[in-house]
Amino acid sequence: MQETGRTIQFKHSDLKGAAFDQCDLAHATLTRCNIEGMTINGVMIETFINQTYEMKGEK
Repeated sequence: MQETGRTIQFKHSDLKGAAFDQCDLAHATLTRCNIEGMTINGVMIETFINQTYEMKGEK
């Protein structure tokens, strides 16, 4: 299925274990989300974010 120009919103959703493959996530925003165990292209996002905050001296 290929769709263009359509915005999808998820609110109060349980996407635990979901997989997204070949999706355009440009300009996507996650707000107040549990990202425990989340990876993007094999990178643990929570670890990456924490390291970024540490480098900036924000945590």
